[in-house]
Amino acid sequence: MIPALKVWRLAKGLTVLQASELFGVTFKTVYKWEAGVLPRSIPLLARIELVTGMTLHELFPEYFNPL
Repeated sequence: MIPALKVWRLAKGLTVLQASELFGVTFKTVYKWEAGVLPRSIPLLARIELVTGMTLHELFPEYFNPL
């Protein structure tokens, strides 16, 4: 399964570097997120939701699975 964040990035035609600039992080960080490593910062999680227009449930279902 391809992580939702990577699907979003590819659908927008963005490189990892371009996506990292939108999020204000390094490209290595975006690679980690796409590999399933959850961001540890609440403001950063909010930024990811804002930029992508997706909920945390959609982006990281393994961590934010609705009850």
